[in-house]
Amino acid sequence: MGELSRRPLELLKGIEMAQLRGKKPEEIVKRFKCLLFGESGIGKTTTAIHFPRPYVIDAEQGCQEKEYVDLLRESDARLLATSDFDEVYQEVLSLLGTRHDFKTLVIDPLTPLYNDLILKSIRKIARTERLEEDNASITAFGRHKQVPDRRIKELISLILRLDMNVIITTHAKAEWRSGEPTGKNIFDCFSKLDYMFDLVLEVQKRGKDRVCIVKKTRLAGFPDGEAIPFSYAEISKRYGKEWMEKNAESRELSTPEQVEEINRLLTVLNIPAEDAEKWMDRAGASSWGEAEKEKAEKMIGFLKGKIEKEAVK
Repeated sequence: MGELSRRPLELLKGIEMAQLRGKKPEEIVKRFKCLLFGESGIGKTTTAIHFPRPYVIDAEQGCQEKEYVDLLRESDARLLATSDFDEVYQEVLSLLGTRHDFKTLVIDPLTPLYNDLILKSIRKIARTERLEEDNASITAFGRHKQVPDRRIKELISLILRLDMNVIITTHAKAEWRSGEPTGKNIFDCFSKLDYMFDLVLEVQKRGKDRVCIVKKTRLAGFPDGEAIPFSYAEISKRYGKEWMEKNAESRELSTPEQVEEINRLLTVLNIPAEDAEKWMDRAGASSWGEAEKEKAEKMIGFLKGKIEKEAVK
C-alpha cells in the first residue's frame, strides 16, 4: 500500500466515527391526502362527504343546504362553518392532538381562506405604510402574498401530520402562460400548493358523469393524466379501502409546562432565533406548542445537556 493510500487510514485511527443514519428503504403506506379542484357545482363537496366519517370545515357556508345536511347526517359527520383562517388552523391542531373517531378531514374550499389572508395582508401593509389599499407598491413583486403563503404552508404541514384522510378543495381558474390563456384550468390558491400533496385531481363534468383527471401523482394507483370515475368507491379501490377506513390515532402534543421550559432554556443559552426555528422545523412544528410531547421532552434534554457542557468548560 502506497503512502497516499495509507494516509487516510492513519487519519481515521483513534477517531470515533459518527453513526450513519441511513436505513434500508421500506414502503410506508400514508393516509390519503388529496388536493381537489374544479368549477363550482361540479360535485367536489358531495363526493368528499362520502369519504369515511368526515369532519368538514365549510369555508363558504355551502354545506347548510338540505342536500348536504342529509348527507352529513348519514355519514355521522361534524360540520364547522368558518371563513376565518386562524379558526381553521386551531381546529386542525385540535384534531391532531385530541382523541376522536373521525377518519377524514375536508376543508371546502381553501381558496376563500387564502384570499382572506391576502386581503388582511394588504390592509396591514397599507396601514403600516400609510398607503391607500389600491397602491401598486403594496402588491409589487408579490410582497402582499409573503405572509399568506407562509401561513398556508404552515397549515398544510400540520395537515400532513394528521392520521386522517384529507381532502382539500379549491376553486378553479384559467391557466395563463406568456400572457395567453392555455384553455386549461388550474387550482386557485397558493401557487405551490400542489407541491405539498401526493395527489392532485381536477374534477370535470362529461355529459351526466363526473370524472377526475390526475394532474399530479406519486401514487401507483393513480397514473398521471388518467381520467377516472369521480367517486369514493373508485378512489378507495385504487388506494386501498382498508387504509381509507382505519381509525385515526391522535398525537399527544407538548404541555404548556414543556413550552415554558424550552423557552427558558433557549433564553439561558442565548440561542439565536434562526437556530431555534431550525430545531422547531425538525420537530415538524411552527411553534413549540404544536410539537409532539415526546419531541418537546427530547428538546428539553438536549438543551439541558448543552448547559451541562457549558458548565464543565
